[in-house]
Amino acid sequence: MTSPYDLNPAVAAAHAILLSQRRNRNTKESKPLTVRDAAERFKTSKSAVGRHLKSMKLYGKPDFSDNSRGRPRNLDEAEEKAVIAYIMWLERSGFPCNQQLIEEAANELRASRTPPAAPVRDGWYRRFLQDNPQLQKKKLVRAFDRERAGFEAGAIADLEQFYANLGVVVEERDIEASQMFNADECGIRIGALRERLEVIIIKKMLNAKHEVVSFSNRESTTMLGCASALNKSRQDKPELWLVLS
Repeated sequence: MTSPYDLNPAVAAAHAILLSQRRNRNTKESKPLTVRDAAERFKTSKSAVGRHLKSMKLYGKPDFSDNSRGRPRNLDEAEEKAVIAYIMWLERSGFPCNQQLIEEAANELRASRTPPAAPVRDGWYRRFLQDNPQLQKKKLVRAFDRERAGFEAGAIADLEQFYANLGVVVEERDIEASQMFNADECGIRIGALRERLEVIIIKKMLNAKHEVVSFSNRESTTMLGCASALNKSRQDKPELWLVLS
């Protein structure tokens, strides 16, 4: 059976503090481990460490109960483990989770209770990641998004000048309509679930911040839909390009 000290870094930090305090009482050689130092060592929040430490001193076990004093927990121990396992499973399958998927999973578990519980409250996602820092990923900077943001901030005159220059190139190089394409991209993820190849179309948020994107929202593949200037109706099937990135 897996020990709770191995699953939750806040519990492991509280356990380390108890061991340090016991050694200090026996030897008096060094100062016991503080909550702040333990939280930094195990990369978790001080509030979570303090909550588990208090429960372990009073009751001899971590504070995984919804009946504890103060604000009740949104998920109990079993439900939180299920959400963590779900996140890990999607990660291994090639579909990293985002906030929307994680909150939907938590709400599904709460709705399955008897009687059904309300959706998680505001701020739950942030606290959930603080209590489980092993789920957090670093952020990536994409140069393409910075360039796009700069272009969108330009004036109409810049766009008119672009097409004027394009017209000159088309005329000089004698480019025909069949050689000109209008394209749009769509980010997708490709992974394997239950021994089947699955493709997920990523929902894009317009007017979003471009400079930094979360690693959990990354795109494994880009699909380009292209139509040449020779197409005369929407019934013409566009060419599809698949760009692996």
